[in-house]
Amino acid sequence: MSFQDNNSGAAVKEGIASHEMLTKSSNEVVTSLEGMLKNLTPLSTTCCIYRVPQKLQKKNREAYTPRVVSIGP
Repeated sequence: MSFQDNNSGAAVKEGIASHEMLTKSSNEVVTSLEGMLKNLTPLSTTCCIYRVPQKLQKKNREAYTPRVVSIGP
């Protein structure tokens, strides 16, 4: 085994350790966010779609013109 082989093995181990730490951190973030979302109350008990005021629509009509319409739940 050459010096280069030893270095690449260490790099692989370091990469695996970094990946494991990142995965653990990611899982902690996901778990934390899920807990926060479960505790949220809805902003409104009824659904509502608000209209954009005409003044804003006139400023940039394209920004407020729908490109896709979804029908159904």
